[in-house]
Amino acid sequence: MTVVKICGLTTIEDALAATEAGAKWAVTVDTDERLAFDPGVDLRQLLSRTRASVLLVGCGADAWYFSSITSTGQGATLILVWKDSPLDGVTDLTALGDDFTWGVATAAFQIEGSPTADGKGPSIWDTFTHRRDRHGRTPVKDGTTADVATDSYRRYREDIALVKAMGFDAYRFSLSWPRIMPTGARPVNQRGLDHYSRVVDACLQAGAEPWVTLFHWDLPQGLQDRGGWPDRDVVSRYCDYVGVVADALGDRVTHWMLFNEP
Repeated sequence: MTVVKICGLTTIEDALAATEAGAKWAVTVDTDERLAFDPGVDLRQLLSRTRASVLLVGCGADAWYFSSITSTGQGATLILVWKDSPLDGVTDLTALGDDFTWGVATAAFQIEGSPTADGKGPSIWDTFTHRRDRHGRTPVKDGTTADVATDSYRRYREDIALVKAMGFDAYRFSLSWPRIMPTGARPVNQRGLDHYSRVVDACLQAGAEPWVTLFHWDLPQGLQDRGGWPDRDVVSRYCDYVGVVADALGDRVTHWMLFNEP
């Protein structure tokens, strides 16, 4: 069994018992295997398999289960910190300071689904995942699309509740540009804009600070057809889009990210 060194504790059982009692620890585990992000991994298996440092925050259950989006333990949270990262070796969470924000992040295309709901236009990733060659083959090996994903467009309130249940203070989510401007330019799709206004309100009501990413992957297909990012006109289109979003959400959102993987 892998030895877990945790503030003087040396076994997984001791770590579980201490966390259940309300302690906040930083657990460092060294193995030769890499973690597989599979839902339903028992904590004992997780600690024996990962090269990561695992921060256990909270307590209240007999066992903890890890997935990339949630844990089923009551109030238990697992945060993975890769070896040699700035947080590697931290053994006291208070050392991060009172102004350190714990949060989670998503991308619209990866979680929302509902690719045509309420007037949304296609993005380059909608087009890519639905592409077929002359043999009917798709560019994705198993033919997966994001038409449903985790259905967050319809279940965002549940997602935000999970964010708070895991003990995080902030939720960073991205806006789908073609949901707000179906072609990448005006007119504005008010139903899409209203959706994100409801997401922001739901975050604030739940006590999770909304951090908004304005662009993450999903360029409107209409702009790609005109040349995509290499076309200088896309700059003015993007600025117009950002202005529309800022006018609608800026009274409640104070943290903005311009680009994630353009």
